Amino acid sequence: MLKIAKKIFKKIFYRPIDIKKTWIDEPSQHPEMVSFLDWFDATSSIEETKEKSAADWEKLIVNFPGYAQLAKNDCLEIGFGGGRLLVPASRDFKKVYGIDIHNSLKKTVEYLELNGVNNCELLHKDELKKIGDNSFDFIFSFIVFQHFDSSEEVNFYLSEIKRLLRPGGFCHIFYAKTQEEEIVEVDPKLFEKRRCSLFLKPEYFRNLVEKDFKITSFSDMLPKYSDKPLSKNNEGAQASILFQLK
Repeated sequence: MLKIAKKIFKKIFYRPIDIKKTWIDEPSQHPEMVSFLDWFDATSSIEETKEKSAADWEKLIVNFPGYAQLAKNDCLEIGFGGGRLLVPASRDFKKVYGIDIHNSLKKTVEYLELNGVNNCELLHKDELKKIGDNSFDFIFSFIVFQHFDSSEEVNFYLSEIKRLLRPGGFCHIFYAKTQEEEIVEVDPKLFEKRRCSLFLKPEYFRNLVEKDFKITSFSDMLPKYSDKPLSKNNEGAQASILFQLK
């Protein structure tokens, strides 16, 4: 009852927050590297970021049949944030690209340089159209869709993935799940910075993806901490879907 009352109070008296703008502008408020990385993915040190990134990459993002045989020429991350996952990606692929909307790309470049990455190109979302069709063997987005401000962003990226993915390539998307409505867009008056703003019902998202792609696998139950096995006490609020061009 108290929770409902707080929601009603916020809807009446709180100013709406521009969700997209928080992701564009806020990273520049964190000039210190650990604070910058922590804005995107909770961490207390660069070493912790490296360890978590390696675990997420190996145990979740590329842990699927077919990855070992996949051509490792070009890779794209949608929503690179601080750049933590571009580091392991750069070890597997000849060239990696990252797309994001925030205005602190130089800080991400700094983190990549700290890790000796020299085969990565960062682009703003507005520059995505300049990339040619069928450019990538692998496209991934790790718990980024949950920070979109509307379902239109989901549709935009799915259409771009269809254009950019190479035949035989894979796309792996991780997102926040809901068992309520098909899509839940958080009211800007109720939004809290860094929190989820978009939830997708797994069944709905599978059907949406299946219109244009061949689904290879999906999981509605993922571990909260990738370095520990899935269990009742380690079940996260995420789901994932892996797919290819038809």
